Amino acid sequence: MSINLNKEKSIFSTLEGEHKKFMINHNNLITEVKPIKLSNHEKKILNILNKFFCVTLNQIINITKFSEDCIKEDLNILEINNIINSCEILNKNNNIILTFYFLSKNSKKILENNNISIKEFNIRNKNLIEIKKILEWNELLISVINKNIKIIGFNNDFTIFSKLYNDSIKISGGYVKFDNKNQHYVFEIIREEKNLEIKLMKKITRYKDFYDNYKLIASPPKLILVCEDDNQILTVFNRLIYKKIEQYFYSFTTDSRINNLELINFKFNPNKSKWICIKNYINS
Repeated sequence: MSINLNKEKSIFSTLEGEHKKFMINHNNLITEVKPIKLSNHEKKILNILNKFFCVTLNQIINITKFSEDCIKEDLNILEINNIINSCEILNKNNNIILTFYFLSKNSKKILENNNISIKEFNIRNKNLIEIKKILEWNELLISVINKNIKIIGFNNDFTIFSKLYNDSIKISGGYVKFDNKNQHYVFEIIREEKNLEIKLMKKITRYKDFYDNYKLIASPPKLILVCEDDNQILTVFNRLIYKKIEQYFYSFTTDSRINNLELINFKFNPNKSKWICIKNYINS
């Protein structure tokens, strides 16, 4: 199997000993929030948090194109008024890896008063792996948007149904449809975690059944497995081949490769008796 290994990992990869710390100030204890007139910038930030569930400062900058100082000021105002909260992810030495922001539990009335329909989502109930998957999905989607590729729609709460197993699974990333040749994809975010192989194989068997039994006229969405780096691609692919799950319904990418819309596929060369890596691109 030949591939030029890219071992670069993003801040959304998992690290041993990392942990999260929700930031608390006295306003977090307030259960009734006074009405506040939001600026257009603040409304846009709240819409982003509502749509993406949790986001970093850089992600807000990349979506809004507002200046960093401007966004920091808006975030500070929203946090002081307990409309949003923040959380730090720290490494084992307690150094900050990243900070993300999310809607506070008291934000619903403020949003409704400003004609923003809120999505019910409790980030505090999510473990660190789940949060990293959400943040990487956001990063992926923002990267695609910034490539000026027209997106018809996306869904970060997408499920598929397996007829064979009679159950549904939630995509750990999301679904996106492009306005080009009716292309659409589902992104499964893979992070290093305990019992990863067991969890992944349970999902992959459901995916396989979904694709094997797909009977709609329109073509099914392509499954993209988003790995932390190329080493994880090789590890996952080797396990799938060992389990005889052939690569006819899925492709690979990584946190860094997806920034260039790169996909990785493998094709078996019978003359050389080995798998060959093939690189192509989303929306090509």
